[in-house]
Amino acid sequence: MRVRLGLSKWNKVAGRCVTYSAGEVCVNRHERSYRTNGHERGQIVVKPASGQWIEPRWVRVGHVHDGTGNSQTKDLCEPSCTRRSTNWSGTTMRVGSGADEHFASAGWALPSGEVKTMRVSYP
Repeated sequence: MRVRLGLSKWNKVAGRCVTYSAGEVCVNRHERSYRTNGHERGQIVVKPASGQWIEPRWVRVGHVHDGTGNSQTKDLCEPSCTRRSTNWSGTTMRVGSGADEHFASAGWALPSGEVKTMRVSYP
């Protein structure tokens, strides 16, 4: 009998949201397995308030093992940044392995001119 191994579903393992007058931004970390490999995904979700915008700039996923980091970053401003005025999400993914800390992080800009970043992690 042949056993077929496939991708498992993405599981959210860490996440946090912040709310501004311009709307809400969430950063999430998801994981899934495929055969013997673990897949990691970092996600930024923006939910602008009516008449406002949020500009996602980058999203990263990775891990730290014995003090050394390993990550994958996706530049969301290539070729230029886009001010999102409707709900939107962006992700980046990598194949990962065991670590001391697993994380996702992202950066964005607000109409006030502030540039914010957030990192979510778990041991």
